[in-house]
Amino acid sequence: MENLKDYLKYYWLEGYLFKKVSERLRNNQDFNAKDFLAVVTWKSSRTKGLISNATKNNRIESDCAEKVGKFISSIDLKDTEKQKRVLSKFVKNTQFVGLPMASAFLAVAYPKVFTIIDIRVKRSLAKLFVSESFKDSMSDKEVTKIVKDKLRFSADPASSPKAYLEYCEYCRNEARRIKVSLRNFDRMLWGYDFYRDLKKLAEKIK
Repeated sequence: MENLKDYLKYYWLEGYLFKKVSERLRNNQDFNAKDFLAVVTWKSSRTKGLISNATKNNRIESDCAEKVGKFISSIDLKDTEKQKRVLSKFVKNTQFVGLPMASAFLAVAYPKVFTIIDIRVKRSLAKLFVSESFKDSMSDKEVTKIVKDKLRFSADPASSPKAYLEYCEYCRNEARRIKVSLRNFDRMLWGYDFYRDLKKLAEKIK
C-alpha cells in the first residue's frame, strides 16, 4: 500500500508549491507536467479544465512544463528590459498561458520579486487605493481602466509585460510600506476581494 502521508502536501497546495515546486522551477530541475498542472490548478481551475479538454494524454502538459522551466531559468532578476522580452515571448508562444498565469509561475519561483495579477487583485486595488472612483457595479474593463489610470501604469498589467513589471514594483513598494512580505500583500488583496464577494452573497440570503 502506498504511503498515504505522502499526499498530505497536496491538501495545502500553496504551501507545497512555494516550499517544493518553487526550487525545482527556479533551477529548472525536475519541473514536470504534474508541477505545471499544480500551479495552473492553484491559479485557475478553469484553465486546468481547458487543458484537460484539449488533450487525452500529457503531451501538452509536458510541452508547457518544459517551456515554463526554460522561461523561468532565463529570467534575469537584475534586467527588467530582458524580463519584458522573455515574458512577452513566453506568453506569445505558450498555449493556455496568458500573462496572469505567467505571473503565477513567476510568483512561485521568485515570491520576493514577482506577484500575481488578475481581476481579483485589480478590484481590490480599485476599491482600496482609488476608492473615490470605484463602484461595485463596474465591469472588469472599467476596473482595469481605473487601476491603469489612477496608479499610472503604462497599460493593463494583466495584458502588457511592461505594465506587469510596473505592477510588481508598485506592489513591492506597498508591501514595504505596510511592512508585509510581497506574498502576503498578494494574499491580502485576494482575500479582500474574496471577503467582499462573501459579504455580498450573505446580504442576498438574509
